[in-house]
Amino acid sequence: MRALRAALVYRADHVLGWPPVAQVLGLFVMTTLVVAVFAAIDSFVHPEGRSFGETFFWALTHFLDGGTVAGDDTSHRALGLVVTVTGITTLALLTAAMTAKMGERIRDMRSGLSPVVERGHLLCLGYGPDVPLVARELARSRQRVTLVVLARGDKDRIEVSLRAARTVEGSRLRVVVRTGNPRAETALLQVAADRARAVVIVSPNELDDEGSVRWTLATMLALRRVVGETWKGHVVVETRHAEAAELLELAAEPGVAGPGALRTGVVAADAVLGGMLAQSVRDDGIYFVLRHLLAFDGAEIYAVPIPEALVGRSFFEAHTRIDDAVAIGVGSAGDALDLCPAGDRVLGATDSLL
Repeated sequence: MRALRAALVYRADHVLGWPPVAQVLGLFVMTTLVVAVFAAIDSFVHPEGRSFGETFFWALTHFLDGGTVAGDDTSHRALGLVVTVTGITTLALLTAAMTAKMGERIRDMRSGLSPVVERGHLLCLGYGPDVPLVARELARSRQRVTLVVLARGDKDRIEVSLRAARTVEGSRLRVVVRTGNPRAETALLQVAADRARAVVIVSPNELDDEGSVRWTLATMLALRRVVGETWKGHVVVETRHAEAAELLELAAEPGVAGPGALRTGVVAADAVLGGMLAQSVRDDGIYFVLRHLLAFDGAEIYAVPIPEALVGRSFFEAHTRIDDAVAIGVGSAGDALDLCPAGDRVLGATDSLL
């Protein structure tokens, strides 16, 4: 008896491990067989009067609805009651199985482990105090963009910290948070890193300076292995000290950690802040000018093709002819963006104006 019970429990556990669709199909097949068996029993007990199709329909209605047993005559009530009890038990098992699977699916979604199906999104690897600021500026730009954040930590806490960005007036930002280790290739594939438009790498705030560099370097190497050589996106890496910038830039060069180059820009926090403080001391009010230029409070930064009227003219002439905007840079195909071009630089037809 114990061996039979153990075998039944094992088989039931095996069935519960099936996918939800397989479980529903299995219960459907089992229900059809059970109803057919009861129809055959009724045809055997009452061979006269009804065809097998009518008997099958009688058993099916009793299986699904217990109230139909009230209309049976005395000869059918006992069998109808058995069919009804069997149907109630089967439906209870089906409901329990679907509820358990739905609960597992909801827990998986809340845990942040489900894959991301996006293309052309912005991917943030790691989480720090700067991530909510990035999300807020993206929201203020009013661009339709999806920000995917991959970090180790409490998913609910990260979502709460990013919720304020979605309340910005006119915001078209969508935020997706996933839990995982950005240094693991499987986690990067989970957030579709190879289909991202740009990647921002932010080291966790709880790491020390040396640990932050190691974490960022490991994340860059894992990203290079995942995106491959044909990836057209670019990477922005934040580092706390300018001394680590050379090492991180070296990891993005071709032939060092892979055959292709990784388009990478390293932002050293101490150099940026130090430069802004120094300029603020030298020129009163420069901080507020930089803040206005870099923020998205009604003034976005765009790269536009050179108008025909400005082709062949100098950057200084373009700067003076533009109304309701400020020209701050020039970009050329295949070259780095020049944010401080010389005034006599001639603008070409293939250039872009920032």
